[in-house]
Amino acid sequence: MKTILLVTFLLMLPVCADDDIIFDEPLDLEEETSQKQKKPEFKIIPNNSMKRKMEAEKKEKKEKKEFKIIPNSNMKRKMAEEKEKENQEEDVVDEKWALDETVVTPNTQESKKFDQPNIIYKLDQETLQNRKMVRTLPEALKETPGVMVQKTAHGQGSPFIRGFTGFRTLLLIDGVRLNNSIFREGPNQYWNTVDFLAIKSLEVVKGPGSLIYGSDAVGGVVNAITRERERYSDDSLLNTRLYYRYSSGERSHVTRAEVSGNYGYDFGFTGGIFYKRFGDLIAGGDTNELEKTGYDERGGDFKLNWFLSNHEELVFGYFGLNQNNAERTHKTIFSKSFRGTDVGDELQRRLDHDRHLTYVQYRLYDVEEFVDNATFTASWHYQQEEQDRVRANLRRDVQGITTNTVGLNARLASDLGFGTLVYGGEYYRDFVRSFREDFNADGSFRGRRIQGPVGDDATYDLLGAYVQLELPVFDQLTIIPGVRYTHAWLEANEVEDPVTGDAVSIEDDWGGFVGSLKFVWALNENWHIFGGVSQSFRTPNLSDVTRFDTARSNEIETPVRELDPEYFISYEIGLKAQYSNWYFQGSYYYTQIDNMIIRFPTGNIINGDVEVTKDNEGDGFVHGVELEGGFNITSDWQVFGGFAWMEGIVSTFPEANGIKKDEPIDRMQPAQGFVGLRWTHPSKKYWAEGLVTMVRGQDRLSTRDAADTERIPPGGTPGYTTYTVRAGAQITDNITVSAAIENISDKDFRVHGSGQNEPGFNGIVSVDFNY
Repeated sequence: MKTILLVTFLLMLPVCADDDIIFDEPLDLEEETSQKQKKPEFKIIPNNSMKRKMEAEKKEKKEKKEFKIIPNSNMKRKMAEEKEKENQEEDVVDEKWALDETVVTPNTQESKKFDQPNIIYKLDQETLQNRKMVRTLPEALKETPGVMVQKTAHGQGSPFIRGFTGFRTLLLIDGVRLNNSIFREGPNQYWNTVDFLAIKSLEVVKGPGSLIYGSDAVGGVVNAITRERERYSDDSLLNTRLYYRYSSGERSHVTRAEVSGNYGYDFGFTGGIFYKRFGDLIAGGDTNELEKTGYDERGGDFKLNWFLSNHEELVFGYFGLNQNNAERTHKTIFSKSFRGTDVGDELQRRLDHDRHLTYVQYRLYDVEEFVDNATFTASWHYQQEEQDRVRANLRRDVQGITTNTVGLNARLASDLGFGTLVYGGEYYRDFVRSFREDFNADGSFRGRRIQGPVGDDATYDLLGAYVQLELPVFDQLTIIPGVRYTHAWLEANEVEDPVTGDAVSIEDDWGGFVGSLKFVWALNENWHIFGGVSQSFRTPNLSDVTRFDTARSNEIETPVRELDPEYFISYEIGLKAQYSNWYFQGSYYYTQIDNMIIRFPTGNIINGDVEVTKDNEGDGFVHGVELEGGFNITSDWQVFGGFAWMEGIVSTFPEANGIKKDEPIDRMQPAQGFVGLRWTHPSKKYWAEGLVTMVRGQDRLSTRDAADTERIPPGGTPGYTTYTVRAGAQITDNITVSAAIENISDKDFRVHGSGQNEPGFNGIVSVDFNY
């Protein structure tokens, strides 16, 4: 099979390089022009009725030309990109990997990556589906400097951004929070429940984002901007799209069927359904097949855009996904040892997820009043998870959580003449129900617990407001101060006391301010220095306060009271440069950790697991360097690469003796880098690239890392180097075919902290059909 895939891939290259297949003989334009000039000219002298009709038609055309698309819509972004392309036809810069891309996440308004005081990455639909041919949303970030994508299981994925993951990174879907109050410490599976096939672009903003987006935005903010109708005209049009992806190492088949259309210039819609089947993964080397790692997903989405006027738009969006039979294999007897890791003893740990997001969004733009642009969103988010576990002694438990979240948010901007004011706020309320049922080894019902993984019959409210001013001090320097206030309320009516076993209730609330001061100094049109000081924070959530569930290997987390918010202060200095044939961005950051909630052992044993409790005892720091750049060797050849290094130290209680020590942060990301070479045909219809990824081994472990023997090998996770080649061809205006071979050397490796190995030799093919 590997030989067939390699031969197929190599056979594509001569086709990509054959100009005769692409071009016909050139037309003799001079001869054609001279023939046209010889034709006699005829003039029509209009009468009064004809003049009136012509003036009416002219007025109608003028009104259509003045029609505008809102700043936050994908349609305007596409129009801007096309205009930029027309203006720079002779420029060799590839806008998809340079810094001129337009983003909205850093300050909620359209701006260039080059002009923002952050390291920002943007991955568009073409990159996600036809170039990288990614498998999941988390894995879309694995070639982003400073991001490590940990996977406890094949159906899960949790990006570490600047050392933080789980509820210390924030994921948005069209500006609506995916994070809620049941997100737990460390890696979790929730990012994997967002379908990347419905995404127009991913915007990754590194560093603190709490000023605008509130709690959890410590390591960074990722905004998944979904697809919208892009083609509008006088006529009503209907377009279809079919997408298919196959992977040999994952034994996977991914399909999506999509339809989009418009009714004149007033209405546009996009809708699709998808099905994904992932078989048991094939790891590299002698590890080979990993049993019980397959699962399936299905779902659909729909988005309607209604242009109420030249300054107003109403958007309705729905996105649903159902994930079935995603095994957490490393906890079971079906896992395989990697470099000495322990094999689990459970017979089954299976998870199902069901997630539905519905929202209505009202957009204002170019109002030319005090408020220039605004977006108001009302959302409902339903998330359900269920776990079915069978222990080694045949006892079984089924537990789950259902979370209904209603949300309101407003994002506004005003041009004050001397600067731009960005302001707004949001309110989210979680309604949470949880359960757990226990069964004896013979299958008989044993009992129902007071709560499931988190407290039952609970609510969690999150309210915040912010203001930020972008103030040009002079032509070269812009400073950006801002402040935010957030308040959170928690009420859990059914919580199991870990000492007495009785039902208790817990109520608490927290509030506080954070601020930020950033700057951008334009040395000239090609060089920008940026930096600043930013606070971020995280309020304790239901998982912190009420979780009664297994945590890491052989640990169980119990409820606790009187926790305080976590605070972080980040200092960053960076440089961006862009010319017609090369670009660079890089920064050094230092994040001070204060009052972080840490987990540590109590000395008690519950059902064979070590009890861990929580307190605000974590003080320390994380710092690191991130670099990325690209160089156009010629108009057809580009070289690109990236590098990231970081380390973090935090105080903790490694043992139940009350002695505090400084240790490496949990699952500290090892140094990593990549370098690639890309060729693009002058017609832009054919391309090929090669990529080498290098990751250093990680032997700096916290006490909890060293005890996590089912995921982290004794002494740490080994480093690795992988090799990838990719190519693609736009066969016709409607069909694009792409292929890749990942991990050519069939390396057997594991991302640090993961519960399973990555695929070995992996052939991938995708077909994208648009009509």
